[in-house]
Amino acid sequence: MGLAFEIIPSDIPEIAIEGETNEAFVKRLAEWKALGVAEKRREALVIGADTIVALGSLRLGKPASKEEARKMLEMLSGKKHEVLTGVAVISLESSFRKIEVEKTAVWIKKLTSAQIDEYVETPEPYDKAGGYGIQGRAAAFIEKIEGDRTNVIGLPLVKCARLLEKAGLIFTSGCFQPDLTAQGD
Repeated sequence: MGLAFEIIPSDIPEIAIEGETNEAFVKRLAEWKALGVAEKRREALVIGADTIVALGSLRLGKPASKEEARKMLEMLSGKKHEVLTGVAVISLESSFRKIEVEKTAVWIKKLTSAQIDEYVETPEPYDKAGGYGIQGRAAAFIEKIEGDRTNVIGLPLVKCARLLEKAGLIFTSGCFQPDLTAQGD
Protein backbone atom coordinates (compact mmCIF):
# COMPACT_ATOMS: atom_id res chain seq x y z
CA MET A 1 0.00 0.00 0.00
CA GLY A 2 3.04 2.25 -0.14
CA LEU A 3 3.31 2.70 3.63
CA ALA A 4 6.56 2.91 5.54
CA PHE A 5 6.15 0.74 8.62
CA GLU A 6 7.96 -1.02 11.43
CA ILE A 7 7.06 -4.45 12.78
CA ILE A 8 6.99 -4.53 16.56
CA PRO A 9 5.97 -7.84 18.17
CA SER A 10 3.39 -7.41 20.92
CA ASP A 11 4.02 -10.64 22.86
CA ILE A 12 0.35 -10.87 23.84
CA PRO A 13 -0.65 -14.40 24.95
CA GLU A 14 -3.24 -15.82 22.55
CA ILE A 15 -5.53 -17.41 25.13
CA ALA A 16 -9.26 -17.85 24.58
CA ILE A 17 -11.88 -16.84 27.10
CA GLU A 18 -14.47 -19.52 27.74
CA GLY A 19 -17.59 -18.97 25.63
CA GLU A 20 -15.89 -16.36 23.43
CA THR A 21 -16.94 -16.45 19.78
CA ASN A 22 -14.35 -16.69 17.02
CA GLU A 23 -15.06 -13.08 16.00
CA ALA A 24 -14.76 -11.79 19.56
CA PHE A 25 -11.52 -13.75 20.02
CA VAL A 26 -9.71 -12.26 16.98
CA LYS A 27 -11.06 -8.77 17.71
CA ARG A 28 -9.85 -8.88 21.31
CA LEU A 29 -6.39 -10.17 20.40
CA ALA A 30 -5.97 -7.63 17.58
CA GLU A 31 -6.94 -4.82 19.96
CA TRP A 32 -4.66 -6.04 22.74
CA LYS A 33 -1.74 -6.42 20.31
CA ALA A 34 -2.26 -2.92 18.93
CA LEU A 35 -2.66 -1.40 22.40
CA GLY A 36 0.47 -3.15 23.66
CA VAL A 37 2.52 -1.55 20.89
CA ALA A 38 0.69 1.81 21.04
CA GLU A 39 1.65 2.16 24.70
CA LYS A 40 5.30 2.05 23.59
CA ARG A 41 4.70 4.29 20.55
CA ARG A 42 2.01 6.76 21.60
CA GLU A 43 2.59 8.99 18.54
CA ALA A 44 2.18 6.12 16.07
CA LEU A 45 -0.83 4.83 14.18
CA VAL A 46 -0.68 1.15 15.11
CA ILE A 47 -2.17 -1.82 13.27
CA GLY A 48 -2.73 -4.97 15.29
CA ALA A 49 -4.03 -8.19 13.79
CA ASP A 50 -4.80 -11.75 14.74
CA THR A 51 -5.85 -14.58 12.43
CA ILE A 52 -7.40 -17.96 13.06
CA VAL A 53 -8.71 -20.74 10.90
CA ALA A 54 -12.11 -21.88 12.14
CA LEU A 55 -13.48 -25.31 11.34
CA GLY A 56 -16.88 -25.05 12.95
CA SER A 57 -16.24 -24.23 16.61
CA LEU A 58 -12.66 -25.50 16.42
CA ARG A 59 -9.96 -22.79 16.24
CA LEU A 60 -6.72 -23.60 14.49
CA GLY A 61 -3.72 -21.39 15.12
CA LYS A 62 -0.13 -21.94 14.00
CA PRO A 63 1.07 -25.54 14.32
CA ALA A 64 4.00 -26.10 16.67
CA SER A 65 5.14 -29.41 15.16
CA LYS A 66 4.92 -31.63 12.08
CA GLU A 67 2.38 -33.78 13.87
CA GLU A 68 0.20 -30.79 14.67
CA ALA A 69 0.47 -29.46 11.08
CA ARG A 70 -0.42 -32.92 9.72
CA LYS A 71 -3.45 -33.15 12.04
CA MET A 72 -4.68 -29.69 10.98
CA LEU A 73 -4.38 -30.50 7.28
CA GLU A 74 -6.15 -33.82 7.78
CA MET A 75 -9.02 -31.99 9.50
CA LEU A 76 -9.26 -29.35 6.74
CA SER A 77 -8.96 -31.87 3.89
CA GLY A 78 -12.12 -31.96 1.76
CA LYS A 79 -13.88 -29.32 3.86
CA LYS A 80 -14.89 -25.69 3.97
CA HIS A 81 -13.48 -23.52 6.75
CA GLU A 82 -13.30 -19.84 7.59
CA VAL A 83 -10.28 -17.62 7.98
CA LEU A 84 -11.03 -14.82 10.44
CA THR A 85 -8.72 -11.88 11.03
CA GLY A 86 -9.29 -9.20 13.60
CA VAL A 87 -7.75 -5.88 12.55
CA ALA A 88 -7.31 -3.04 15.02
CA VAL A 89 -6.11 0.43 14.09
CA ILE A 90 -5.27 2.55 17.11
CA SER A 91 -3.68 5.92 17.77
CA LEU A 92 -3.41 6.91 21.42
CA GLU A 93 -2.33 10.40 20.41
CA SER A 94 -5.55 11.08 18.47
CA SER A 95 -7.78 8.71 20.48
CA PHE A 96 -8.64 6.77 17.32
CA ARG A 97 -9.66 3.14 17.84
CA LYS A 98 -11.40 0.87 15.32
CA ILE A 99 -11.50 -2.91 15.40
CA GLU A 100 -13.13 -5.02 12.71
CA VAL A 101 -13.15 -8.62 11.52
CA GLU A 102 -12.62 -9.96 8.00
CA LYS A 103 -14.04 -13.42 7.21
CA THR A 104 -13.10 -15.50 4.19
CA ALA A 105 -14.50 -18.94 3.32
CA VAL A 106 -11.99 -21.45 1.95
CA TRP A 107 -12.60 -24.91 0.52
CA ILE A 108 -9.65 -27.33 0.53
CA LYS A 109 -9.75 -30.30 -1.80
CA LYS A 110 -9.48 -33.84 -0.45
CA LEU A 111 -5.77 -34.30 0.26
CA THR A 112 -3.86 -37.56 0.13
CA SER A 113 -1.60 -38.66 2.96
CA ALA A 114 1.36 -38.27 0.59
CA GLN A 115 0.41 -34.64 -0.17
CA ILE A 116 0.13 -33.84 3.52
CA ASP A 117 3.37 -35.66 4.38
CA GLU A 118 5.27 -33.83 1.64
CA TYR A 119 3.85 -30.44 2.65
CA VAL A 120 4.67 -30.75 6.36
CA GLU A 121 8.31 -31.42 5.41
CA THR A 122 8.50 -27.88 4.00
CA PRO A 123 8.87 -24.81 6.24
CA GLU A 124 5.53 -23.38 5.02
CA PRO A 125 3.00 -24.71 7.58
CA TYR A 126 4.62 -23.47 10.77
CA ASP A 127 4.02 -19.74 10.73
CA LYS A 128 0.48 -19.86 9.37
CA ALA A 129 -2.88 -20.34 11.05
CA GLY A 130 -4.34 -23.66 9.99
CA GLY A 131 -0.94 -24.92 8.88
CA TYR A 132 -1.09 -23.84 5.24
CA GLY A 133 -0.27 -20.85 3.07
CA ILE A 134 -2.13 -20.22 -0.19
CA GLN A 135 0.68 -17.99 -1.43
CA GLY A 136 2.98 -21.03 -1.55
CA ARG A 137 2.76 -24.72 -2.31
CA ALA A 138 -0.66 -25.07 -0.67
CA ALA A 139 -2.19 -23.01 -3.49
CA ALA A 140 -2.68 -26.38 -5.19
CA PHE A 141 -4.87 -27.50 -2.26
CA ILE A 142 -7.50 -24.79 -2.71
CA GLU A 143 -10.76 -25.54 -4.53
CA LYS A 144 -12.55 -22.25 -3.90
CA ILE A 145 -12.35 -18.99 -1.94
CA GLU A 146 -15.19 -16.61 -1.10
CA GLY A 147 -14.02 -13.28 0.26
CA ASP A 148 -10.75 -11.41 0.51
CA ARG A 149 -7.83 -13.58 -0.65
CA THR A 150 -5.34 -11.29 1.14
CA ASN A 151 -7.04 -12.27 4.40
CA VAL A 152 -6.01 -15.88 3.80
CA ILE A 153 -2.47 -14.84 2.89
CA GLY A 154 -2.06 -12.70 5.99
CA LEU A 155 -3.35 -9.18 6.48
CA PRO A 156 -6.68 -8.31 4.82
CA LEU A 157 -5.45 -5.32 2.84
CA VAL A 158 -8.84 -3.94 1.75
CA LYS A 159 -10.12 -3.89 5.35
CA CYS A 160 -6.82 -2.49 6.58
CA ALA A 161 -6.81 0.31 3.98
CA ARG A 162 -10.40 1.23 4.85
CA LEU A 163 -9.56 1.44 8.57
CA LEU A 164 -6.46 3.54 7.86
CA GLU A 165 -8.59 5.93 5.79
CA LYS A 166 -11.01 6.25 8.71
CA ALA A 167 -7.99 7.12 10.84
CA GLY A 168 -7.20 10.02 8.52
CA LEU A 169 -5.00 8.57 5.81
CA ILE A 170 -5.97 8.80 2.16
CA PHE A 171 -4.64 6.86 -0.80
CA THR A 172 -3.19 9.07 -3.54
CA SER A 173 -0.51 8.52 -6.17
CA GLY A 174 0.46 5.08 -4.91
CA CYS A 175 0.90 6.00 -1.25
CA PHE A 176 -1.05 7.09 1.80
CA GLN A 177 -0.94 10.74 2.85
CA PRO A 178 -2.43 12.42 5.91
CA ASP A 179 -5.85 14.00 5.40
CA LEU A 180 -6.47 16.42 8.22
CA THR A 181 -10.16 16.70 7.32
CA ALA A 182 -10.90 12.98 7.69
CA GLN A 183 -12.83 11.97 10.78
CA GLY A 184 -13.12 8.49 12.30
CA ASP A 185 -16.64 7.25 12.90
